[in-house]
Amino acid sequence: MSVAPNVAVAAASSAVEIGLIVYGDVLYVSMMQSIIPAELQGRVFSVAYMIAFVLTPFGILFGGVVASLLGVRFALLASGVLSGACSFVIFVPGVRDPDRASTPGAAAK
Repeated sequence: MSVAPNVAVAAASSAVEIGLIVYGDVLYVSMMQSIIPAELQGRVFSVAYMIAFVLTPFGILFGGVVASLLGVRFALLASGVLSGACSFVIFVPGVRDPDRASTPGAAAK
């Protein structure tokens, strides 16, 4: 959004971003439900969400500091690049196929 020429482009890119976040959340939750035993799902999800909610204020604080020191456009661009770089985790072997990674002897192949 930091390089959007007008508000309409920024709104469209924001809508696409939110749609992809929701899509990723659906994939994440369904994969976790299929991997984690039913009796442990409550504990695992509560820890995952606790960590996410505890770290959120620090991200907001850090983003504000970066924006005040280096400018709002740079802060938005840097956060977009960082978020995009984090999405490359999908190329790590086993992330897209957890059954393969959990199969005994799969690490040897």
